[in-house]
Amino acid sequence: MTSSFSSLLDEREREWRHRVTYFGFYVTIFLMLAAMLYTMIISNQAEGAMRGATMMGALAFVGTTIPTAMLAWTLPDDDPEDLLEESDHA
Repeated sequence: MTSSFSSLLDEREREWRHRVTYFGFYVTIFLMLAAMLYTMIISNQAEGAMRGATMMGALAFVGTTIPTAMLAWTLPDDDPEDLLEESDHA
């Protein structure tokens, strides 16, 4: 749902996507600020830039997966009977 086109989603799905994307954006901003401060602190140490860049990359990955993880955690599971009916018709 987080990567679908808006025209393919109904109003409820668009609202969920907007809510988790908004939250994920703010978490990513917070993580990047923490990474920036950490990089500034270790900038004079050996390989400080590499350590900071690695941390920023890892935190950017975590930040971009937050909306999908939140939707996966909060959306109800599919009904197994619906899945069986779809495979019978295929």
